[in-house]
Amino acid sequence: MDNAPHDSPADPTTAGGPLPAIETSATESQIRERLAVASRRGRLAGFDPRPADGSLFGAAAHGHPFDSVLLGRLENGRLTFRLRVLRRLPAIFAAILAFTIWPGVWFMDELMVQLGLWNGEHPWLTYYWSLPITVLPIPWMWKSAMARSRRSADEHGRETIAAIAKELNGSIR
Repeated sequence: MDNAPHDSPADPTTAGGPLPAIETSATESQIRERLAVASRRGRLAGFDPRPADGSLFGAAAHGHPFDSVLLGRLENGRLTFRLRVLRRLPAIFAAILAFTIWPGVWFMDELMVQLGLWNGEHPWLTYYWSLPITVLPIPWMWKSAMARSRRSADEHGRETIAAIAKELNGSIR
């Protein structure tokens, strides 16, 4: 039995690496028209025929916890794709994190006084231990959330590319 690794072509629908492209003979207007029909029939979520960045079209690439948009561009009969994280929800999430730290410290200080653990004459004692355990994990939590979002958006984006290829009768490369 041979357990040596074999060279085999990479599957373009497998996560990791660059997004696959679609070879198609359709023009820009035909692509938009076919994908608009697919969107109206519920086969292409979040279709945008004219995204603000100048791409040919955009489609939803759902991520967890942050969604992305799959942007398509036609170059020489080849439809190429890229993912862009939608910024609204991450901005809201960052603002909530920033604005809940201090009230949490104040709440903890009041709780310690109510429980009789100290009399509240020196609130800085709470700040010394409470702020580090609430602020220091934020960069790692943020990095983890963004990585998880990119992975899940990449996976959904590849599924969407396969659906687009089917709508355009194109081949995935």
